[in-house]
Amino acid sequence: MIKIVPFEEKYLDENAKLFAESYSDKDGQWGMEQSKKRVWENVNSFPECCLVALDENNNFIGGILCQKYVNYDGPSLYIDSVHVVKGLRQQGIGKTLIKEAFKKAQDLGVKSVFMYVDSTNEFPGNWYSRMNFAKTKWVAYAAKVEGLKF
Repeated sequence: MIKIVPFEEKYLDENAKLFAESYSDKDGQWGMEQSKKRVWENVNSFPECCLVALDENNNFIGGILCQKYVNYDGPSLYIDSVHVVKGLRQQGIGKTLIKEAFKKAQDLGVKSVFMYVDSTNEFPGNWYSRMNFAKTKWVAYAAKVEGLKF
């Protein structure tokens, strides 16, 4: 049985470590300090929706980091990351984190939710689609500042 609880500072190191493990790839590695900054950025934006999953022994097993955005149709929940300990994935923990975060966001007046996924990784997109998320027409563009041309 898992418990979903609000993020507290005591979960910072484990959350940042799992974030770094989950989101580092050939394009970039997340260091511990940068991961901690990313966690705090989310917690400071929308603390009510930054949650952690604990197992029956109160061990950290996952987390969701969210931010609040203003959208044309009102407040929107941005899911920055959902991360679950490797050996415990595909057991409903991530889905439960999303469900609880959105329930809290709805109580605070949020009407929609969005996130970005890695288009080269089939899993997250298909997983979100099964929960009734839809691809949008928007595409993200990115560049290193020193590589921009004007």
